[in-house]
Amino acid sequence: MNESQNNKVLTRALGLPECVTITAGAVIGVGLFTVGSSQVGILGGSIIIATIIAFFLVLWPSAIYGELGAALPLAGGTYAYAKRAINYPVAVFCSWNYTIAQIGIGGSEALAFANYF
Repeated sequence: MNESQNNKVLTRALGLPECVTITAGAVIGVGLFTVGSSQVGILGGSIIIATIIAFFLVLWPSAIYGELGAALPLAGGTYAYAKRAINYPVAVFCSWNYTIAQIGIGGSEALAFANYF
């Protein structure tokens, strides 16, 4: 391989701390900012405990993505992992499921932002 072909290789830039941050921001952040005030009215001070529990639930998928990223340093994330572990049709389903979920999270964040202003 010459040097121009080596430059086309994607490098892995996300580690476990980044995976935890992205997942925690998506799961906890949207939940807190979209329905946080109504939940504080219902749960009171125990909302802090509920948030800590949600954070610990987020650690599991973050650790899975961190381990998969270390074991399979491939570009493609969910699609690449599912294709390698299961098969192509499941990989396509998983990647679309993840994409739609991220669109929903983005929409929820946009609604929360618009609601504040």
